[in-house]
Amino acid sequence: ARQAFLLTRHFFVKCACSVVRGLSFRFGLSTMSEEGESGAKSDSEAPKPGYHRVVTDMHFVNISIKTYEKKTGGGFPREEYFAYRIVSILTSEEIPEGEAAATHTLDETKKKRQEVWRRYSEFEILWNFLCTVYPYVVVPPLPEKAIKGSSGLLNKITFSGEDSDFLIKRQHALEIFLVRLSRHPVLCQSYWFHQFLENIGWREAVQRTGYLQKSDMLLKTLSLLSKQKGDQRFHDVREYAEELEAVFKSLLEIREKVNESVKAVYKIHTNYGRVFSEWSEIEDTIGTALQVTGGSMDSYADSVEMYLDEEESRYYMPLKEYLAYCESLRGMVKRHDILEKRLERAESALSTKSETKATVQREV
Repeated sequence: ARQAFLLTRHFFVKCACSVVRGLSFRFGLSTMSEEGESGAKSDSEAPKPGYHRVVTDMHFVNISIKTYEKKTGGGFPREEYFAYRIVSILTSEEIPEGEAAATHTLDETKKKRQEVWRRYSEFEILWNFLCTVYPYVVVPPLPEKAIKGSSGLLNKITFSGEDSDFLIKRQHALEIFLVRLSRHPVLCQSYWFHQFLENIGWREAVQRTGYLQKSDMLLKTLSLLSKQKGDQRFHDVREYAEELEAVFKSLLEIREKVNESVKAVYKIHTNYGRVFSEWSEIEDTIGTALQVTGGSMDSYADSVEMYLDEEESRYYMPLKEYLAYCESLRGMVKRHDILEKRLERAESALSTKSETKATVQREV
């Protein structure tokens, strides 16, 4: 019964994750293609702000976070933090898609390797920047600053940032975040994403683009939003994200209960091991066999940590990421509502000024 349940759970998890990936990519791609077409037409008419710069002549080959290191800031008092070493490889050569990519050999002379150290707060700035500058895109979710696991699974992870298990898990999660960005059809071309992977003074440079003023303007508009129903397509996306979020939360709750049951079974074997060990002390003929059996029971009980760690990497962490994608979908819809409200106010202001102009012309 347990095996059947695990197989069923695995099937539903794969289906749900495929749906999220498909919706995220398809929605972001189709929206951006429409935006790209309109943007291409207006490029010659008016220059884009600095934060809209793109890189079209370099393509990502690989991106990874190799290690982390404890560093000390230059302020007073000196701040200690952990930074992550990001290594990215790009090429100026066009990379084929589909099956041709597997057999294609890239020209080594056209490759570019770059390396930079980034702390978590800089990842936060990058994520906020992309959400502000690309309000019509489903931006991949940023991993939590403190990774919270299910009951009894990640409780050993501390929130002080000093635990090596925590740092390794966050390193892996941040690497997945960067890979998602590098494979996004639009975000991968952001000039400031490329600078994030290369320029040491990226933080100061990106703040000079003025994106913070745009972010503040979006937040001010957010307070003016009404509860009136807008574009039906975005309303459907919001409902879908909420339903999918409920499904993922249910899966995580079920998984937590299963893990608790498994831990209870392993704990029983710990008691069996102690019983067999004590029994071996009063038996002469089968004492050795009982001792070996008790040791086997103890080894089996100790293997629960390995089992739970494997379950965590295979199911829990991916499910947490896709659960966060639901929030990314809602965030994109919220940004659309803000832009819609700004358009509505601009049209109202334009109408008022047009009427004023007409009145003045009549008087003249």
